[in-house]
Amino acid sequence: MEDQQRDNGPPDAPANGLARRLAKYGTQYAHRSARKSYQYCKEAPAKLCGAIGKRWARLTSGLQADRKLELVFTCVIAGSTLLYATVASWQLCVLTEQTKATQTAAAAALASAEVAQRQMELSERPWLSLDARLTIPLSFDAEHGGASLTVQFLLTNVGHSPAANAWIPASVILEGNPIEEQEKLCGPYREKKERWPLGYTIFPGQTMPQPIGLTIEQKDIDAALARGGGFLFPSIIGCVDYGFEFSTGHHQTGFIFHLLVPSDRPGIMLGIKPAPSVPEAQLAWSPIGAGDAN
Repeated sequence: MEDQQRDNGPPDAPANGLARRLAKYGTQYAHRSARKSYQYCKEAPAKLCGAIGKRWARLTSGLQADRKLELVFTCVIAGSTLLYATVASWQLCVLTEQTKATQTAAAAALASAEVAQRQMELSERPWLSLDARLTIPLSFDAEHGGASLTVQFLLTNVGHSPAANAWIPASVILEGNPIEEQEKLCGPYREKKERWPLGYTIFPGQTMPQPIGLTIEQKDIDAALARGGGFLFPSIIGCVDYGFEFSTGHHQTGFIFHLLVPSDRPGIMLGIKPAPSVPEAQLAWSPIGAGDAN
């Protein structure tokens, strides 16, 4: 029995032998695969070059040596040109994107500067307010016709910097829309590039008086009396036009005053009856909306 067991070996001997054989076969297969891969990698470039050479030989068959050399240089130039065009296109795309980014940054900087400039103007600029009173009575000239009056305007700078070239275009009207007539009077001043050269400089907190004489033509008086039942309803219209050092253009504060006669009843105003002289004590200044100050 011992001899039988010795001849057959231990019970797991077949399994161990199979494992050894599989390992051997696996190693051999791996070696063969590695040799084949190496051989392929070694031969592939040669095969590719051979194919290119054959293709080149077919293309250049029948050509003389100088023609072949010319074809070589032509191919080199074409390839270089294609490479240059590719690089140039890429550079153009990069430059275009950089230009867009630069333009965007410049626009943002410009907008920020404009906002800062506007904020500085609003906080540091001059602002002119205006008041008015009659210094020479409203007079009607029975001999030569027409009427005249002198208005004293008081300009006060309530801002934080000097107002330059301050000037008052003013007029008196008897009929029509005062707001539209004021725009006709003051609008052209805003369109001028230069400011009024003889205007005043008014410093912050300063009040500057400016008397202005106004006249009314007799034909306008007659037309207004005919439509007003023998009474006149004059309106004094205009604006104060000025500028300042850190801003271009014109800035204006508009005004419209109705010149009327107060009645015995509160809140009721009457028209003016023409007389040789109508003193200020008999008149009432009634301001109305005259547009925004700018």
